[in-house]
Amino acid sequence: MSEQQQDLFALFGLPRQYSVVPEDLRKRYLQLQHTMHPDMESRQDAASRDAATLAGTRLNDAYDTIRDPVRRAVYLLQSAGVEFQPDRETTADAAYLFTQLELRESLASLNLSNNTDAQEQLDKLRDQAQRQLDTAGAEFSSAWQSSEWSAAKQAIARMLFAAKLKRDVRDREEELLDL
Repeated sequence: MSEQQQDLFALFGLPRQYSVVPEDLRKRYLQLQHTMHPDMESRQDAASRDAATLAGTRLNDAYDTIRDPVRRAVYLLQSAGVEFQPDRETTADAAYLFTQLELRESLASLNLSNNTDAQEQLDKLRDQAQRQLDTAGAEFSSAWQSSEWSAAKQAIARMLFAAKLKRDVRDREEELLDL
């Protein structure tokens, strides 16, 4: 495998699996970032500094991919040779889609005049989105390990909805806090 094609998990010395311990990933990232930082090459020639900058960029991209549960799942699926286009894939699970619609309506109808009640509702919606993300992540992990690609794709589609809900809750909270 060429340097550009190096497995992202191997870059961090992690097993190739969906489950990642965030603290271990961050610790390894910081160690690698320190050793690859372009400033460490300040006494080197321009080509060495450029190579260090490129390696640092690859490291940052790899970290962002593995750190994010949805991006990590998409990476694992695609690296297994399964085509997945996040902007084109969706779930056909009508019950799940209906639940998402209800959650978004609840979010949109929050009354911002009562900040305490609105904050409680936002916290509940955030927790629910996280539970959905965790559940879909576990479903993905199981499907990926058993090479059930259709189920893995469906799990990622649900993860995308849950991650979007988390972002929408954060945005609504910023509106609430007038940030």
